[in-house]
Amino acid sequence: MQRLLLSIFALSALPGSVLLAQNIAEPPPLPKPMPANADPAFVVATIKPSNPTVQGQGYGFRGQDVTTTNTSVSWLITLAYSMHAHQVIGGPGWLGSEKYDILGRPDTPGRPSRDQLKIMFKKLLAERFQLKFHIEKRELAAYAITVLKTGPKFGESANPNSSLGVGVGLTPSGSMTYTFRNAPLDSVANALQGNLLDQPVVNRTGLTGKYDFSVKFTPDPPQLANMGRVLPAGAAPDPDAPPDIFAAFQQQLGLKLESTKTAVDVMVIEKIEKPSEN
Repeated sequence: MQRLLLSIFALSALPGSVLLAQNIAEPPPLPKPMPANADPAFVVATIKPSNPTVQGQGYGFRGQDVTTTNTSVSWLITLAYSMHAHQVIGGPGWLGSEKYDILGRPDTPGRPSRDQLKIMFKKLLAERFQLKFHIEKRELAAYAITVLKTGPKFGESANPNSSLGVGVGLTPSGSMTYTFRNAPLDSVANALQGNLLDQPVVNRTGLTGKYDFSVKFTPDPPQLANMGRVLPAGAAPDPDAPPDIFAAFQQQLGLKLESTKTAVDVMVIEKIEKPSEN
């Protein structure tokens, strides 16, 4: 008998959280991790336009294969290069408007790490989309993460050799929880800018370790939209809802998200084309 399985993929500081449902008899087994020194590429990748009726976007794994659903080329660039969309300059309008599903098989056995996944998408963008660019510094509006005078309210990871994990949970009333495991603060900044906030986020904490913590907050409608989420129509407000992300960072983590202007890396696109044929 088939059963409905809900799979939520770890964000790992990547843009576009996703909740996908599939009718399958049993979930495919997850392969063991790739060797840490692997430099993988897609040995084969199918790229096709997405079904416009599909909601949400993101990436996941189907056995050995890597999949993306309803993802724009702009999304792929920000994923691969750990940038906010505001840090990508130039390029045609279809970068953000046209959506694709990708199914790719790595040339190296095993499940890629977060960094190996980025390597694979960088190569895919260069080979199938002919992406060419250069990096330069520009001053942009951004959020800076700093530490309050009282200090952080979390400690270093108990298992610093484990893999990085970032999970997102959304309740029916609209509150959200980010859970970070073995995460440096640079990855926390990248997760916020990739999935939630409307500006780049930079780490100005001076904290250099890897940390485990959760933060519960209530996103506003534009933040939900950034994640490809909407609340059900007629959802009742929660009188016990947690605060917004800015207050939650201060109250729960001892950190501050502060609006500023600062020099950040930007990608200036010189050339990009629609994907070559499969």
